[in-house]
Amino acid sequence: MILLIKTNDEKFAKESCQFLSEHDVKCDYVKEDKRTCLLILMNDDDLPKAKELLKEFYKDGADVYDIICDDKHITIMDVGFTEIIVAYPMVTIITLLCIIISSVQAFIPQEVFGLLHFNAGLIEQGEVWRIFTPAFMHGGFWHIAFNLVIFFYFARLIERYMGATRVLLLFIAATSLGNIAQYWLNDFQGNFLGLSGVVNATIGYTWILSKVKDGPEGFVIPKGIFAFTVLYIVLTIVLSANTANGCHVVGLLAGLLIGFVDYIAFTKGKIEFKKYD
Repeated sequence: MILLIKTNDEKFAKESCQFLSEHDVKCDYVKEDKRTCLLILMNDDDLPKAKELLKEFYKDGADVYDIICDDKHITIMDVGFTEIIVAYPMVTIITLLCIIISSVQAFIPQEVFGLLHFNAGLIEQGEVWRIFTPAFMHGGFWHIAFNLVIFFYFARLIERYMGATRVLLLFIAATSLGNIAQYWLNDFQGNFLGLSGVVNATIGYTWILSKVKDGPEGFVIPKGIFAFTVLYIVLTIVLSANTANGCHVVGLLAGLLIGFVDYIAFTKGKIEFKKYD
């Protein structure tokens, strides 16, 4: 017997069991506690078939359920607000800071910018938060919406499989190095903002780690995303001098570098993806 699914939705456990049974895969579900149901696969040899069937069964509910796949089983959890905070604390903290600071910025833009923008002189005087805080400010709704959607997608994968510290490392590297580069390229003016550099770091990191042999099925990057990211950066460098190109380029390079270091560590067996047993 194999633990196939762990879910906090009894209805979905029943429907999954029924669906698999209709396709000649023997299984049963049991209540682990008041909230959690376990779906048990009776025949170990049915595991490949069961996983393929379940991926097909749940694909239409991807916006409601978070599916975690590894070599042993699939975990399906509600992606409500509480579950997101518990499962992805670092992603949640960064996302909420962006939303809160950008919302306040909409009402008192000069005050927020004055407090948080990159300023080398003030940093030298002890206001070290300015190295990182430009990432939390944004230039309007669509700017923050675009950044957070992509950040949440990739950073969530990284936190799920590599842990919160890796998301924090990518954030620190992309913001500090990217903001310094942008400040230098911008004639030492700190009028830049946004999470784009961190977003590019998560894309670069995921692209590298998705190439780890025998990595979890869930740690993937959609085809063409990395190429599109590189093309977008090139086009903004050529066509838009007002874009924070330093943040974009350095953020992507930081993600690639950290990803490459972790990739080497994987090949030497020094680190591994987090397991969900």
